[in-house]
Amino acid sequence: MFKVSHKTLIVISGSMWIGIGVFLLQLGLGFLMDAVQSLLLQADEGYPLMSQLSVLGEVKIAALVLVLLSLITGFFKGRMVLKKTVMRNLLRIKNFPDPTSLLNMYSKGNLFLIVGMMGLGVLMRLSGISSDVRAFIDIAVGSALIQGGVYYLRSALPRMEHI
Repeated sequence: MFKVSHKTLIVISGSMWIGIGVFLLQLGLGFLMDAVQSLLLQADEGYPLMSQLSVLGEVKIAALVLVLLSLITGFFKGRMVLKKTVMRNLLRIKNFPDPTSLLNMYSKGNLFLIVGMMGLGVLMRLSGISSDVRAFIDIAVGSALIQGGVYYLRSALPRMEHI
């Protein structure tokens, strides 16, 4: 199998996390824009989070608050949960001989978690969850994944003292 250095494996993993996080972030913002557009045009009541937040004022303010709440949630998920996952995975990778197989990027447990998260994404799509709830979830998870990816990259790339 193709062998790479620990540093390369960590950079690939971090880049994947950031890429998936950016994808989910833009997906969530798209869902939010759909909800905002629908509310502005039709005053639709099928958006539970936006309905709750609309007490703050107009729809645009509610959307902004929803984005801020989801980013804060994602920040804490990234800081409290994903940082631990990244640190465990970094330690696991560094315990392999250097260079190591590309297949050592994730443990079996991590692969099951990834497949489970993909399954939850499919279930959300099929279950008909409202756009504002999907937006909240996708923005929160996306921002947390970006933060996790940054933890990977920080561990692999040298720090620049002075620019």
